[in-house]
Amino acid sequence: MSLDETRAAFVKHCDSRIFKDGIHAVTFQPTPNRANEDRYVVEEWDDVCEGPSWLFMAVLDGHAGSEAADHTAKHLPTFLRDALRSGIKDLGTNYTASEISTLLRSHVEKFDLEIGLAVTSL
Repeated sequence: MSLDETRAAFVKHCDSRIFKDGIHAVTFQPTPNRANEDRYVVEEWDDVCEGPSWLFMAVLDGHAGSEAADHTAKHLPTFLRDALRSGIKDLGTNYTASEISTLLRSHVEKFDLEIGLAVTSL
């Protein structure tokens, strides 16, 4: 198979998108006749705090269905943006990268726990 044929075969199994500012995202489903369960999110947040915009990027790996990835793509960005707004308001203007990392980590863990509890209650 030539390079062009290989590239064409590969592209048939990809979903790609170019976001604002030239950010490229690609998902790949190598299994024929199966829907791609992965999701990605790219959002620019200019309302988190004063100063430069924040760039949120997430790659969400679907397993045995896209439901969790779809739910996370729909709800996690707002959940984290709201947590940042509130957290930065509480921390003031002299927050550190470590404080932001801790805040984000704790909210991602909370979000993950909520998904787990929803699944186990089915």
